[in-house]
Amino acid sequence: MVLLALAGCLTELPELADPCARVPEPGLYKLSFEDEGRSVLVNLPDTTGPRPVVMMLHGFGSSAAKMRDVTRYAGVGEDEGFVAVFPNGYGAALGISRSWNAGECCPPSSKKEYDDLAFLDKVVTTLESRVCADPGRSYAAGFSNGAMMAMRMGCESQEIDGIVAAAGSLLVDSCTSPAVPTMLVHGLADQTVLFEGGTSKTGDVDYPSSDDSLAVYLEKNGCDREPRIIEVGAAVCEEYTCDVPVRRCTLAEWDHKWPGGVHTPKAGFNLTRQSWAFFEGQPLD
Repeated sequence: MVLLALAGCLTELPELADPCARVPEPGLYKLSFEDEGRSVLVNLPDTTGPRPVVMMLHGFGSSAAKMRDVTRYAGVGEDEGFVAVFPNGYGAALGISRSWNAGECCPPSSKKEYDDLAFLDKVVTTLESRVCADPGRSYAAGFSNGAMMAMRMGCESQEIDGIVAAAGSLLVDSCTSPAVPTMLVHGLADQTVLFEGGTSKTGDVDYPSSDDSLAVYLEKNGCDREPRIIEVGAAVCEEYTCDVPVRRCTLAEWDHKWPGGVHTPKAGFNLTRQSWAFFEGQPLD
């Protein structure tokens, strides 16, 4: 109820005649899409444009507000000067069944065949005219079902310039959009979306393995198959030589949680900051 009250009290992101000449004041806003029945949280840094955008996609049954709190992307955006965006998936207002149509997963969005790709592309293009977003630096990061949606965007969207996906699998059959930088992260102890693939403990989806999902992007991005191995905290990361960058990081004892933000001390890895570094083309540290 607190989260709903917060969303209700937020100022709607204004429409300005020239958002690059007069940007909205820094802070947290709501961007409503009345035809979609959904809203998006938009956290603006104290910078002028054109500005990068990172769109964070929540997991099944979660919400924009929860992912903002867990990932702490808003704080990194304020530090680094990018717009942190948190859309709500399709489903009940309380978020109990909010989801993204990433392909086979997850209801209600997948069963209703909701066009989440079109919705998220519209979020990106709308922000270009509202906050002076840089059209060449729009990124999608996601967790679980949100990771699956980010991976779908990496295969089908014309608006996204890079993706980071944690605890997800690729659930679409083809990749038709241009190759974009791709970073996959998975806990080897994940019992919800299994690293090795197969049916999870919920028994609802037979997920492809991380290796199978990775192979699609290695092919798409023109990569060699022998990576350079780098250890970053508790993560073991594979850095591939590609036409367009691909990276995968695994965490040996990590289960089904975003390995960063509030979970950084337990994860031994801060994916929130490492994902931004990846989008900016910076090395692992």
